[in-house]
Amino acid sequence: MVAEDLFCTTHHLDIERKTIEDYCVKQISSTSFMLNGRCGVGELAPSTNVLATAQESVIILSHAVQGDKLTVNGVCTAVAYLIDGDGLVFSRRLELPFEKTVDNIDGNNEFIFTAKAFRTSAKIISLTEIELDGEIFLTVYLAQTNK
Repeated sequence: MVAEDLFCTTHHLDIERKTIEDYCVKQISSTSFMLNGRCGVGELAPSTNVLATAQESVIILSHAVQGDKLTVNGVCTAVAYLIDGDGLVFSRRLELPFEKTVDNIDGNNEFIFTAKAFRTSAKIISLTEIELDGEIFLTVYLAQTNK
């Protein structure tokens, strides 16, 4: 009950009652894996060099269960900071899709995911491509609804 006045318990506001769902989250699997691939970046000058990579993030796009295997699809993004021959510093956003399969999963449940990217690095492969390397740490949680 909510009191209309803090010091008066005889007058009450309307009360709305609803069933609340909360989630009990259990960690069921953690895995890390290396990521490597090429990203298109548009045209670069021949004298361009990579200074650093930063702002790594991982986005989980979809997941699918087949039997006891869970396949997670996502994309790893990072920003490559580059310098050209004139000393001009600029950046390019790198995006690299991935697919990871996790074994021994009960497919009759809902899942919650967390994923982080670590130790990313970039290397210029051609004037239109940069290779992105990194490590992804993926954790799968089982979400049980409690009513």
